[in-house]
Amino acid sequence: MYYPITSTTCLVSKCSIQRLALHVIFSLSFQACPAGYYCLANTTDYQVYDCPAGHYCPENTTYDMEFPCPPQTFNNLTNGQAMDSCVSCLPGMYCSGYGNTWPTGNCSAGYFCTNGSDTATVNELT
Repeated sequence: MYYPITSTTCLVSKCSIQRLALHVIFSLSFQACPAGYYCLANTTDYQVYDCPAGHYCPENTTYDMEFPCPPQTFNNLTNGQAMDSCVSCLPGMYCSGYGNTWPTGNCSAGYFCTNGSDTATVNELT
């Protein structure tokens, strides 16, 4: 006998079984893409898609450049899982732009850069 899930007349036990079966089927067919990886459409093996350096990939990231590290930060490691994978630029250096894998460069002569600088001429030496 057929008991549609949306039927208001189906028996509770039959509806519950049908809903549980659909939930199990859906759960088996869809796996969340884990943090630290990105998963292209229809990906079945996420482990071939490491999150690249200069970026971080929270759960369900769909492409490699989706979450770049913001200015003033860098990430020289792969498989970053959250924004805290991006670390502040080092003192004496600056990190300009998005997706840095390493500081952009040293501060300019006559200037000093504090932790997290995004330009080479942040503070003039006096």
